[in-house]
Amino acid sequence: MKRRLIRAVSTVTMLLALGACASLPTSGPVEIGRTEAPAAGNIQFDASGPGEGDSPFDIVQGFLEAGAAGLSRDTDFKVARTYLTPAATGTWKPLEEVVISANDSSQNLRLSELEPDAGQSQGSAQNADGGQDSATPSQDEGEESSDPGQGLDPDDLAALDRVTVIVSLDAVADLDSSGVYSRAGLETPSELTYSLTRVEGEWRIDTLPDGLMLPEVTFANVFRAVPLMFLSPDEDYLVPDVRYVPTRNASAYAMNLLIAGPSPWLASGVTTRIPDGLKLDVGAGLAVDEDAGNGRIEVHLSGVGQGMSSQASDLLYEQVRATMVGVPGVRDVDLWLDAAPYEPAALLGFTTGPPVGAVMTAVANEQLITVTEAGDVAPFVLPPPGTATPSPGEDPVSEEGDLLIPGLASPAPGYEAQAGVAALAGPGRLIQLNQDGTVEELMLGTDLLPPTRDRFGYTWSGERRSPGDLVAIGEPGASVSVPAPFLAGMTVKAIRVSRDGARLVMLVSSESGDEVRLGAVVRDEEGVPLRIDQGPVVASNMATGMGVVWTDAVTIAVLGVQGSDSAASVRLITVTGASTNVSSISQADSIAAGQGPRNLFLATADGRLMANVSLRWEEIATGLSDPAFPG
Repeated sequence: MKRRLIRAVSTVTMLLALGACASLPTSGPVEIGRTEAPAAGNIQFDASGPGEGDSPFDIVQGFLEAGAAGLSRDTDFKVARTYLTPAATGTWKPLEEVVISANDSSQNLRLSELEPDAGQSQGSAQNADGGQDSATPSQDEGEESSDPGQGLDPDDLAALDRVTVIVSLDAVADLDSSGVYSRAGLETPSELTYSLTRVEGEWRIDTLPDGLMLPEVTFANVFRAVPLMFLSPDEDYLVPDVRYVPTRNASAYAMNLLIAGPSPWLASGVTTRIPDGLKLDVGAGLAVDEDAGNGRIEVHLSGVGQGMSSQASDLLYEQVRATMVGVPGVRDVDLWLDAAPYEPAALLGFTTGPPVGAVMTAVANEQLITVTEAGDVAPFVLPPPGTATPSPGEDPVSEEGDLLIPGLASPAPGYEAQAGVAALAGPGRLIQLNQDGTVEELMLGTDLLPPTRDRFGYTWSGERRSPGDLVAIGEPGASVSVPAPFLAGMTVKAIRVSRDGARLVMLVSSESGDEVRLGAVVRDEEGVPLRIDQGPVVASNMATGMGVVWTDAVTIAVLGVQGSDSAASVRLITVTGASTNVSSISQADSIAAGQGPRNLFLATADGRLMANVSLRWEEIATGLSDPAFPG
């Protein structure tokens, strides 16, 4: 029986051996992938079981194909399990890990026989005289082999009872058992090893790695990104923790993951009102009226007990509701606690952070100005009472000498107008400018980071060449050293605190290029930052990173040059998840983001401010630099 090649497999090497090994080496640097994250779809995958006389290659190939069906039509991967021995069927864990392969991996095939040799590395193929076996001519890239077993004498297999099949692929990401997505690399060669034996004369897999292998396009159709909602430590905002769950039974998967708690890297920066011992009821755990088409879902939980206050119960409801409405198709939630319907005292109307408004600050002629999303420009400093507002076309920047700040750059406005704007005044001086024209000195240093503001009123900076900490300034002269030991010795180019105040995104330089890292902001009950706990790398290997901003609670935008011979580009990255390209413009050197990924702005080296409009960039103002929204 002949089967088509899985498009994600770049090379399949069949090694005929007496021994077997099950391993899943998918390590490699985390970086921005070159293939786009496909839009989630509703494609259903079918699979058939093994046929009589299938070769080991047919068995492994059929098993890999059946994995997608187990996430869409198939129940409990019944078809995939028919390719396994009875023993392997009972131990294989299909969702322990998902290896996501590149859509455009080449498809080549090499078959060779191994001589039994205890000292031989399993990853090499040798011919009978001990020399390196030469590969058969490969298929052209993208061409499928018409016969996976070509060149292999069936008698060679007939004499063997065990074989090992190693599938080689280019992995771009991994998904762990809790739905945490991590990018595995641009071109990360990986291997999946399968050992097969005969069961009543037919080949079956008896030793294999837990998990699945899916091409990107398939992954996008059988998994969904769902933000699990936790709480900021002060319980004022929701903090999303994006996980990927199977499309089929997505609500149940998401609910169980919410009960299990936040990702390890984020746990220290958030809190939850999900009590210990809470569980999704078996059988009545979730009920969806699909025929009604109104997107309403019932969530039945047990184990709450009698000691939970009404306030805590309301917060629990908010977490459950906000998480469930993040599942495609769910619009509203009815919650049942210990078999009784629960009605919150009032919908608390939680959001994921304070609004940033529609006005940017920017720098023009060593002064601060404000710019609306429509391109209207005005002075930042409020004019004295009775002073006429500049007419359209007039220079909006005051000429008063005491407002000119040499070296003014990288403004960071606070969320409230009275908070003023922090900015650099040269490489070693951090200041705050207020709307009444006063200037306060916040920090002196050698080569300071562009500042970022958080909703607690702290201004963050520190030395670019990090000693292993950052500095958070609550009031002029009142600074807090915030340990971040994983940054020690690194060059930090930019930092941004998320709008909920619980996370930090950092643009840093490493030996392999610039990369974007996440961290959890750990605070005390008063909101004072205590430390930064290290999170994942979500983009790497950029030739030059130029800026990073939060666009919303789950997405960051990165401006950077991917290769030494390429132009600057913008990439939207889900935290943590897949990424997509956004068209860019030449000479872009800084980036700003308003409310949502669609409200992106770029400033160019020649002073133009460009707004992203669908697939193009539109000039809305000139003569300025360093646009920034609050944060």
